Amino acid sequence: MKKLSLSRCFSMTGVQPALILFQVLAQVFSPLAPLAHGQAVPPPAPALSAPEFPSDLPVSSSGIPHPKPPSPAKKAQDIARQGIPTVPSAPPSLTPMKPTNVIRCQRRFIYRGKQLDCDSNLERDAERLRPIFQSVPEAIAELNQYQKTRDQVRNLGYAGGFGLGMILSGFIFSRATTNEQTARDWRTMGIGGGLIVLGITLATGLIALGAASDHLGNAVKQYNQAKPADPIEFQFSTGFDF
Repeated sequence: MKKLSLSRCFSMTGVQPALILFQVLAQVFSPLAPLAHGQAVPPPAPALSAPEFPSDLPVSSSGIPHPKPPSPAKKAQDIARQGIPTVPSAPPSLTPMKPTNVIRCQRRFIYRGKQLDCDSNLERDAERLRPIFQSVPEAIAELNQYQKTRDQVRNLGYAGGFGLGMILSGFIFSRATTNEQTARDWRTMGIGGGLIVLGITLATGLIALGAASDHLGNAVKQYNQAKPADPIEFQFSTGFDF
């Protein structure tokens, strides 16, 4: 008989399963190795225990207790410790500064030792004299005529603006056209007509302003004649007032 080699013998007898079994036995008996050499076996690591909760805490459906919310006093202590303000802070308010020297175009009058404004906040209508004139119908009538005349002056201002538009249109179209006759017509109708409208409006407006100032002066005269004990004294001129 021929002799078999060692490697072939191992392969025939199943050496691979034997090696695997040897490794498993070595892992099982490895903790006992210190005992064989007279050494102490290290103690096993302690098992982790679940944290203990007070028994009075509410328990969820899964069996895990909820932590107890802190009390209001505890919250206040935490806020004070952290320095968080309980009330929101606001920046200091700034005091508005009043102008020391104001340029005014207001008309004033003196009544019973007090200096009062003559006009309302809208226009120069002398409306603040009306409460004082209530007991004197003649003064009220003159005040109404003054305000009516001021309205007419405003309408004349619109007419003056129309005259300026005519002048501007005549100048533009007279320069834009190439026909000399057409350019002459635009200058005559536009510029000339606009100057006529503007001049009439300006003259009429000046006359109306003078008449309005006369009505206001007459209103004060009527009141002072009816109430000599409480006269009104203007602090402005009743001439041409724009």
